[in-house]
Amino acid sequence: KAVGINAEYGGILFVRTLEFAPLSSTTPLQVDIEINGTMGNSNPTAQRKEVRFSDQDEIRVEVAPVPAQETIMRVSVHSFNDIEHSTDIGSAVDPFVEVRANHVLCGVTKPKSDQTTALVEETFHVKTERNKQSIILRFHLKDKDYASEDDLLGYGYFDLEEEDITSNQTVYLKWKGKEIGNIVISVDYQNLVVV
Repeated sequence: KAVGINAEYGGILFVRTLEFAPLSSTTPLQVDIEINGTMGNSNPTAQRKEVRFSDQDEIRVEVAPVPAQETIMRVSVHSFNDIEHSTDIGSAVDPFVEVRANHVLCGVTKPKSDQTTALVEETFHVKTERNKQSIILRFHLKDKDYASEDDLLGYGYFDLEEEDITSNQTVYLKWKGKEIGNIVISVDYQNLVVV
């Protein structure tokens, strides 16, 4: 066992050397101490003291518990590109993306006014108890209609079980079997500490 000793003896004391022996209630610990920078027997002001320990003395060390963690899936929509489908002839499209995980709506990007190619850079967080590989991400590209119901421009999906690389992946969108453009997405995972 070891202890730190702080003491004051006519000034500041500094512990210089410690001599340890098997400790018991009758075994002293010899400590040479230095007073104001002068050491041991070479100085008459140095003191040799005995510190006795009991068999019941303990030094307790608290060990912090390992915190619980949860894994959150992050789905980022980086852009949509080369959108060719328009629901209203002669009118501009204001595209936005709905993100779904196994048909559950997880988030919606902001509409981009009158653009067929645009940066999006929006991220959505998904917490699930399912195996990550069992999740299929579905993306619905829609045209924002402020006067009536939003129109579907196209859709695509990203199957996490089939994809090994999930960063900056292109998802091709289709409408009635025809490709109408694409979106670029990333999927990654973040561990969060639960307090």
